[in-house]
Amino acid sequence: GPASFTDEFGKVVLVGDNAPRFDHDPTTRESKGLLIEQTRTNLYTYSSNLSSDVGWGNTRITVTVNTTTTPDKTNNASTLTVNSGGNYAYAYVNFTTNNGTSYALSGWFKYINCQYVWLLGGEASDVFAYFDIQNGTIGTTNGYDCTITAYPDGWYRCTATRTKSGSTGSEQIGFGLTRSNNNPTNNQVGDAVYAWGAQQEVGPFPTSYIPTNGSTATRGSDLTIIGGEEFSEFY
Repeated sequence: GPASFTDEFGKVVLVGDNAPRFDHDPTTRESKGLLIEQTRTNLYTYSSNLSSDVGWGNTRITVTVNTTTTPDKTNNASTLTVNSGGNYAYAYVNFTTNNGTSYALSGWFKYINCQYVWLLGGEASDVFAYFDIQNGTIGTTNGYDCTITAYPDGWYRCTATRTKSGSTGSEQIGFGLTRSNNNPTNNQVGDAVYAWGAQQEVGPFPTSYIPTNGSTATRGSDLTIIGGEEFSEFY
């Protein structure tokens, strides 16, 4: 299935079946070696276009698509712009989540004029994770296990993982804009960020980006076999 890795230039490279992925640190550009991952599914059906035209909910934001160069060096970022300030302004999709199951939410963001984004699990009003996409730091996490990773050209991949502790039900899972590291409603009309690479997956940690464009997509598990002369030469 569709998969990705970061090359030696910090670019996110999208690949298909049977492609070895030699991953790199996007900041230092050092090789991490061959990327071996378990199977995962990106539950967002559109990972680049975050507009209501393709099924995302857009609450108090305007989404403009194909606005700037993304980490994979295409031009399919979405711009999220607050159109009604002082309240929750976010893009989301409704998912059914199960008690006791772990979920990893991630996306890339780039600063325009709004310093923070928050990632929303939707389980309760205070379950947010805040990320400073101007300085590359993590704010208040509220029960999430979070990371932020710098990529070239001002992009940051933000991840937030949690284990559902409430009853099974529908939740709004997505991304919002704020000027604060602990208040999701601190925004004004015109606040904006770039967004790309949205991913919601079942699992206790985030994995590499799985692109989607119209349906969910599953990356099969990596299987590496070293046999014959290749094995005996170093063994």
